[in-house]
Amino acid sequence: RSGIGSSDGIERILLEEAIVGGRSNAIIRYGLFLVDEGYDYESVENKILEFNDKLPDGLSIKELKSTVLKTVSKKYKD
Repeated sequence: RSGIGSSDGIERILLEEAIVGGRSNAIIRYGLFLVDEGYDYESVENKILEFNDKLPDGLSIKELKSTVLKTVSKKYKD
């Protein structure tokens, strides 16, 4: 099952925010939340891709890699 109905907690809140119009910012916030929760980079990347797939108009893989995943990867270098 995909979409908001299959999500809960912070993911659901950020999905709703992303659908309203702040896709990149919401996905970045979700990714940084996962980093802060202790997920490794590979897990965060997979969860971001799953999150993006739940959006009716998700970002392209190229856009995800050049914006969201680039920002998230910097968090691991800090």
